[in-house]
Amino acid sequence: MVKHMKERQKLDRRNTYTPTDAPQVRGNCDHALNREETLSVHGLKTPSNNPDVDLQSGMAGQDLRVPVINMRNEPLMPTTPGKARTLLKSGKARVISSNPFTIQLLYATGETKQPVILGIDAGYKHIGFSALTEKRELISGEAVTRTDIPKLNQEKSMYR
Repeated sequence: MVKHMKERQKLDRRNTYTPTDAPQVRGNCDHALNREETLSVHGLKTPSNNPDVDLQSGMAGQDLRVPVINMRNEPLMPTTPGKARTLLKSGKARVISSNPFTIQLLYATGETKQPVILGIDAGYKHIGFSALTEKRELISGEAVTRTDIPKLNQEKSMYR
């Protein structure tokens, strides 16, 4: 028992790059991604990045898309799984990759390009991004940068 306590004390004093207030269990960033001030289009909800939440909810609320490639191996805008299924059943498309699931069209398509706008809000600690078409938001998110690196480097230099 005494040996266990000494090992525990050593672990408590150990200096690592992990913040002291970091959760000990697997977390989820829903709260940070879905805050009103971080969304570029209000009211849209970003799906959870925690697979446990997705398993419990039955993937509800997600707008999944299937990547599409034309006959000349050029990428097109993604389509819905239902549209991809009908294209595959009718023989107008074939599966070229299963991870990620991607289809290739077997008929000629037009050369019309759909504009996608990328917006980046580059802050000091929080960096937000969003990709939009005229009709919908394709993806949005927020990256939180580490601001403790200079302090940790200074601490490290003191031990040299």
